[in-house]
Formats: sequence, C-alpha cells, structure tokens
Amino acid sequence: MNKRLLAGGILSLNLLSVKGLPIDAMPTRKIDVSIPFKAGERLLYVIRYGIIRAGFSTLEVGEGPLVKGRRTWKIVSRAWSNKVMDILYKVRDRNESWIDAEGLYSLHFEQDLHEGSYQVRRWTDYDYGHGKFVRVEFKKGGEERQEGPLPDFVQDVFSSLYYSRTLPLEVGKTYEFLANSNSKNWTLKVNVLGKETITVNAGKFDCLVVEPILLSEGIFRHQGRLKVWITDDEKRIPVLVKSKVAIGAVDAELLKS
Repeated sequence: MNKRLLAGGILSLNLLSVKGLPIDAMPTRKIDVSIPFKAGERLLYVIRYGIIRAGFSTLEVGEGPLVKGRRTWKIVSRAWSNKVMDILYKVRDRNESWIDAEGLYSLHFEQDLHEGSYQVRRWTDYDYGHGKFVRVEFKKGGEERQEGPLPDFVQDVFSSLYYSRTLPLEVGKTYEFLANSNSKNWTLKVNVLGKETITVNAGKFDCLVVEPILLSEGIFRHQGRLKVWITDDEKRIPVLVKSKVAIGAVDAELLKS
C-alpha cells in the first residue's frame, strides 16, 4: 500500500468533511435553468489521431458524496489508448470532478494522468467558506502542496464543460465564467462560432460549435485550438471535439450515448 497516497486521500476527505465549517458559512447559488444532464448519463467516444483510431474515452455522471451538507454530482472521465497505440504513446487517464448539484460549481477535482512518459497525480479542494483552494500534487520522493485565494463559484477543467451546457449559447456571443486550474484562477471565455449539421458514429446531429479560448489539461494535454460540437437541443451533448495536443491533432467522436 502506498502510505503517501493514502495519507493524501485522508487529508482530502478531512478538508471536505462536515466537521469543518458550518454549512451556512459556505456561499451557495442555484442554477435557474433546466440542467441537461443527470446521474446515469454515460458518453463513449472514439479517439482519433489523424486517421488513426487511437483509443477511447468516456464521460459519466453519477451521484457524488455530500460536501458540507450539500448534494453533488460526480463527473468521471476516463481515456485509454488501444493496443496498437500503446506501443507508440500509451494513455491511461482518469479525471474526477465533484460539483454542487444545484449551483454547478466545483467542490473537488482530481487527476491521475498517464500519457507516454508523462505521469502525474493531483487533487484540488475548493474551500469557499475560507476563500481558498488547496492543491496537492504527488511526485517521486514526496508531494507538493499549494494554497491560494478562491473566488466564489469557480469551475474546474471538467465541470466547465458541464456548466457550459446550461448556457444559452447564442451564435456570435461570448460567455465568461471563473475557472481554476494549475493553482491559478482565470476567466474562461466560450465563443459560440455557429451552427453545423454533422455525422459521427453515433448518428447525425444539428450542433452548435463552441470554442473555449483558454485551455488546460484534460483527457489529453491540449496545446492550441479546441472546438466542441454540442447538440442544438435540450440535451446539449458534446458529440465531437477537435483539439491540438503535444503529438498533433486529436479528435474525440461520439460512439454511444
């Protein structure tokens, strides 16, 4: 058993336990629109590197733990390369986000990324009552802990996608919200570029095309432009993602919802 990782997990639970701040010390909000996802949603994607079918990825929504008395959604993303791609560039990624079920802001985010020679495990807790975040990254020989100021109602890398699904997303408009990643707070902007009808493995869809202008680590490490095709209906399902990564262009195409 890795005692260091176990200790980190225990610390994470302590930070989030109801033994901390009183419930009323934590700022709250409620999204006043219909939430287009629910527990049990599972999306399966095929990952393509150019014309090569490189692997698969899933996005899943489930019931999360109570955090300081508040109900949460748990969003889990997994990505893995296939046997052929493993020889060239093996990927085994897992990301988990806990978001407030009513306000859709991030409460906890963790990553366990294995991409070629790049490996990292980290988690971040968002303590709104004290106005700070705590981030721990596990490295060979020890761990690195960082704290910093936290504004109210930030998103992490993956909750950003789910929060964006609740926005009006009108063509030609830009939407902004606060995000936290890699020990920094920043404003994430989502540009709605237009509408397109596209055909993917899962079928034919009328879509809105959106572009986040600030990127961070996710299913793969992004470098450059990212565009997402989201169904232009009440479900707002992401059916196609086109991105630049360290090894070239990677697409994620919906196989099954």
